[in-house]
Amino acid sequence: MQYAGEAWVERLRAGVVPRARGVAIAVIVLVVAGVGLTVLEWSHPRFLAEATTGRGGFAFVIGPPGMVVGGTALAIASWWRQRSDRVMIARIRGGADGTSGAPVLFVPVVAKGQFLSEDLPAPRPTIWTVDAAGLHAWTPSEAKPVLDLPWETITGFELATNDRAPVYGQRIDYGVRVLGAKRPIVLVPRADLGRPLGAGAYRLDVLKSLLRSFQAQLGA
Repeated sequence: MQYAGEAWVERLRAGVVPRARGVAIAVIVLVVAGVGLTVLEWSHPRFLAEATTGRGGFAFVIGPPGMVVGGTALAIASWWRQRSDRVMIARIRGGADGTSGAPVLFVPVVAKGQFLSEDLPAPRPTIWTVDAAGLHAWTPSEAKPVLDLPWETITGFELATNDRAPVYGQRIDYGVRVLGAKRPIVLVPRADLGRPLGAGAYRLDVLKSLLRSFQAQLGA
């Protein structure tokens, strides 16, 4: 299968939550840089005064503390999402329907945001699985899927695009739309299992292709 050699794709297929090494490094860099700049600002009043006289001076003042707060928030969110995803994957494997086989793909999704489908049940799914029967939506609080989309109800997949892009003519893809479902369903994938942030354009396109491939293999 195309993209099979990419590590993050293999993790989604196997349902493996990666270690947070990259996130930890990013958090450390943000916090250390934020603390260092904050100390520099307040230990050198003349430097602070000169830096804030021009345009964007206010942003220079609040930027370093914001880096510390943002890094801390990212660390907490990543830890919580890793823990939640591991528990959910274990529950999914334990509650998977034996007639449709084990999941062949785990798609972590964002549970909050302006682009989510309004008709999704609450609490919103945080992981979708793909198996021989179709797509299934899972939440942290339920032992069974809260929504099932059989292959016979799905006609295809396409990228979901924000039509209100801030720059005219700029295309911003934010998710994968499931075509043919009884209700409008848009999956807004996260970058990986155990990650709180959304996926970028490349991974969205890969996920769309993977879903199309599994539809051709399993939904025929």
